[in-house]
Amino acid sequence: VGIDDRAAIAPAARALVDAGHRHIGILAIRLRLQRHDGPISWQDVQDAEMHVQRSRVMGALDVFAEAGIAPESVPVVTQHINDAHTTRAAAELLLDAHPELTAVLCTTDSMALGVLAYARERGLSVPEDLSVTGFDGIDAAQRLGLTTIIQPNKAKGAAAGHMLSNLIAAADNAAAAVPAVSRRVLRTNFAAGRTVAPPR
Repeated sequence: VGIDDRAAIAPAARALVDAGHRHIGILAIRLRLQRHDGPISWQDVQDAEMHVQRSRVMGALDVFAEAGIAPESVPVVTQHINDAHTTRAAAELLLDAHPELTAVLCTTDSMALGVLAYARERGLSVPEDLSVTGFDGIDAAQRLGLTTIIQPNKAKGAAAGHMLSNLIAAADNAAAAVPAVSRRVLRTNFAAGRTVAPPR
């Protein structure tokens, strides 16, 4: 039970492209099993073991490539831990190294909140000076009007529970064939929010 992470992030990436952004950076949480905090190469993104985050980054890069933005030209910074301190540090690393960026796409809302915090410290206005998108739809992000992808977390839990219940019932009935375990993909929703605007 889950979502199609690669397809799910596309509306956020498209919102940035449609607004006119061409200088976009990406912040992601751990992409590799071994800890790596900092910039990560295009090749390393493609080879990353952590499939959820890899799929989100690749999904964004798919959209950027369609808009003529070469994937290898998009700076990607990763942080192994996804908390307020590390996400702010990731934002600082990305934005200080790439002052030309007009937008940051984040693979979690927590990362996006780190960007918003660092933007405030630098006196950058969001979205006038910097557009930001997240992923997950956590309450804190929605309260701030973050442009994000909302996951159906309760529906995922319910679907997993129903699937497990059906498997247990089938196992209890020795005469019945055990049903094949299938993959259930749930839909996500794009929340336009207030953190994307055309670049200055």
